[in-house]
Amino acid sequence: AVDLDQLHDAAPGAVRGAVRDEITYIDALTEVVQDVDPDDPAAVVAAVNGLTGQRAAAQAASSRLRAYQEAHCGTPSTG
Repeated sequence: AVDLDQLHDAAPGAVRGAVRDEITYIDALTEVVQDVDPDDPAAVVAAVNGLTGQRAAAQAASSRLRAYQEAHCGTPSTG
């Protein structure tokens, strides 16, 4: 298992905020999925769809992380 707080702490300063945004979305997603009845697909979808702001922030963070990887790690993103 990956300790996300350790990942955040180890991230370069230039992308630490992006890593935090990704972690915030993962935490929120985990919470809503645990709080709904897994046998009620509509409730699961509604709960996940309620994370619009966190999802948008995570998508923007993903783009920043990809750009950082391409600029500083010498490897093109495959995602």
